[in-house]
Amino acid sequence: MKIDTPTVLYKFRPLSGNGFRYTQDLLTRNRLYLSGLKQLNDPFEGVVGFQIPDMVSHAERLGHTYAGWLHRQLQNKLRLCSLAATIKSRLLWSHYADGHKGIAIGIASYSLRKLADLRPVVYSKLAPKIQVRAREEMDDGDIRAAFTTKSIAWKYEREWRIFGREDQTFVKLPHGAIREVVLGARIPDEDIEWVLEWVARMPDPPRIRYARASTTSFDVLVSSDPHDRESA
Repeated sequence: MKIDTPTVLYKFRPLSGNGFRYTQDLLTRNRLYLSGLKQLNDPFEGVVGFQIPDMVSHAERLGHTYAGWLHRQLQNKLRLCSLAATIKSRLLWSHYADGHKGIAIGIASYSLRKLADLRPVVYSKLAPKIQVRAREEMDDGDIRAAFTTKSIAWKYEREWRIFGREDQTFVKLPHGAIREVVLGARIPDEDIEWVLEWVARMPDPPRIRYARASTTSFDVLVSSDPHDRESA
């Protein structure tokens, strides 16, 4: 099933603890951090099943198993950044923006496509299966397939992922790629001042919007009027 690419993808960020300087870095240096496997919040990331055809020799299975190869690749090569296709989820704000006290940074998806391998996450009740081939035929496409399938329990995130090279810690964004910064419904006033200062330094400052809880649904609503936040 083809998944249409959203116009904007969101990076939810806290402003407490180390989140403050990491978020500052994103906005003032205009770059996204690519995490390694051990930094992901789900310890079951990359769980896959293996299909072993008869053409793969017994020695290949025993001496150079596909599972062992994949594990080494994941440890050494995988770097990615997760974003969300929605701004409305209360869970995203709660889990990744410090209980609505952080921000969400909206990034133009067309800019991401030009810079890195951008893929949607597929949600499933079953782990993906990867065809075992001879070692010389294995490639990191298999790794990325494993890391774009997640348990259906994560479906609320509507996640997209960008993948970088193994030696790539950051993806540098072009000016104007950051389209908006959404302030969480419970963000402290002093943190608003910091965020506005960072945004003002940007060559192409994004628009500022304000999140608040809907009174008729469980969605988060977003407005360009700061008074909407104050009256919520």
